[in-house]
Amino acid sequence: MKILFRTDAGPQIGAGHAMRCCALAQACRDRHAEVIFAMAETLPAITARLSEEGIEAVAMSTPPGSLEDATSTAELARGRDCECVVVDGYVFGAAFQQALKDAGLTVLFVDDNGHTSRYKADYVLNQNLHATPALYPSRAEGTALLLGPHYALLRREFSGWRGWHRTIPKLARKILVTLGGSDPGNATLRTIHALDSLKKSQPDLTGDLEVRILVTSGHSHLRTLEPEAAKGGFQLLINVADVAAQMAQADLAVSAAGSTCYEMAQLGLPA
Repeated sequence: MKILFRTDAGPQIGAGHAMRCCALAQACRDRHAEVIFAMAETLPAITARLSEEGIEAVAMSTPPGSLEDATSTAELARGRDCECVVVDGYVFGAAFQQALKDAGLTVLFVDDNGHTSRYKADYVLNQNLHATPALYPSRAEGTALLLGPHYALLRREFSGWRGWHRTIPKLARKILVTLGGSDPGNATLRTIHALDSLKKSQPDLTGDLEVRILVTSGHSHLRTLEPEAAKGGFQLLINVADVAAQMAQADLAVSAAGSTCYEMAQLGLPA
């Protein structure tokens, strides 16, 4: 089977949609499917990650979520003999799904909050705790719902940690900061300042505090982070490939919401 993934990443929308699609793409490839990504916008870290995985990424030139985008996506899928299209992003609506269906494609729609007026896809996947059929009252008769954390999209790097037992210390000294692939509001810098202030005001408790900060090369404020992290004696790690190992080493995380929550749950990491 050949599968086309239509998703985006960027300074405002971050990397979450693309990264969870990457997790699903890994699982598909493990089952001998061929995968292609179609993206109108991306981040350097996503481009590098797909390249490392050996996954082709095709640049889209149409406005994301538009009918033109749907038509181009369908044409690309048919031209590459793809049977299925995975769609992930808040700009993709009912008309987008219908256009892909009209082209004879099987559609899996990755969703979070039931934001679309009507669901035409063959499958709707919502991995969140709050996902229930009540979120999808307006769906096609044949639309199957894949709901809840049972369907959590975790990348291959997390598979080896299943069943791992964490020892949680009374006092957290190894802090992991992970606030998204782009972080347009620069919450990472505010967290650095807060931890630095804590370190200075509570030296007896935080004298051996170890802080590791995960960012991507697409972080919106990367240049401002580097000197501030250095002032506090914190490690700034860019484009880390094995996030699971970083989580395993930490006692506590300061994290953004999103799929990272399921990654931390897999590793039993307090946050």
